[in-house]
Amino acid sequence: MTTIAHSPTTSVEPTDDNDLISTQRRLRSVLLENGVKCNRTVQELAARMLLYLDQPEQCWGIATEWLISAVDVERVDGGWSTPFDNTYTAGQFEATREPGLGSIQDLVVSSGNRTLRRIWSSAGPVVHEDMARESLFDDDLRRYFLSRGVHTKMTAALVFEGKPVGLLCVDRMSSARRWTRSQYECFASATQHVMPPILAEARRLNCRSALAPCGERGASPRETSSPLDLLSPAERRVCRLVAQGLSYKEICRSTNRSFSTIDHQLRSVRRKLGVASTAKLITLLAVEVSALAGAASPSNSSRPESPSTFREHSR
Repeated sequence: MTTIAHSPTTSVEPTDDNDLISTQRRLRSVLLENGVKCNRTVQELAARMLLYLDQPEQCWGIATEWLISAVDVERVDGGWSTPFDNTYTAGQFEATREPGLGSIQDLVVSSGNRTLRRIWSSAGPVVHEDMARESLFDDDLRRYFLSRGVHTKMTAALVFEGKPVGLLCVDRMSSARRWTRSQYECFASATQHVMPPILAEARRLNCRSALAPCGERGASPRETSSPLDLLSPAERRVCRLVAQGLSYKEICRSTNRSFSTIDHQLRSVRRKLGVASTAKLITLLAVEVSALAGAASPSNSSRPESPSTFREHSR
């Protein structure tokens, strides 16, 4: 497991920018320059994720999209998790090869499930070669994946310096292809050496700059001065643009982010704020928009505040 030394603690708290830059340098040195066991292809993933080290959702989005082509699969999904949580919610971050492929965001698995226990206890990725005959899955979970067309999976626990970070799965829908050694090694390198340290540090940096205590399952909106305090800086930037009435395309262009990244961020926002749809999110933002006003940039300050444009893209 990759180990990254943290900077010594001093009596003066470093600025967020200084912490970000020093962390990027440490990770770059370990992952790209000093011979961590990952091939050049996986190093490309590390380089891309490091560019967005202060945005955990973007890091997840880059990794899931990259794995689609790197491992040649139809679906990649993952999310924050520990073996001590009561449940694991699948599809927190999800990428698919085809737009019409069904999502698994409705899947919630008990952490006591034997499949999850096996994944967390494994020293490396677990290969589930034939879902129809996979004895590790209980009947309900096996039927769920078969109903989604999944023939074979690889799963991995993301652990950094002995601390759990999350889970990641890749799915294939065809029974005609088997996993090759190079695909397994690519997946293993990404999930053991690259993703855990980057995601762990991205989340730490995000917690430092966020207004609320860190945690995927943080305090409820009623326990903070504003529901927006639960959001990361990147999520608040997106919410500001939503409140100004921008469409998905306009938000992507304004933030220079991909559609899937913005979609991931808005899913996270809805989950944290406890709203079921983007339309309800807009209603909430209309009440809280004053809290976002201070973050408005001059280039977007003239945008209308009406959310009517964005309603066309409500999910």
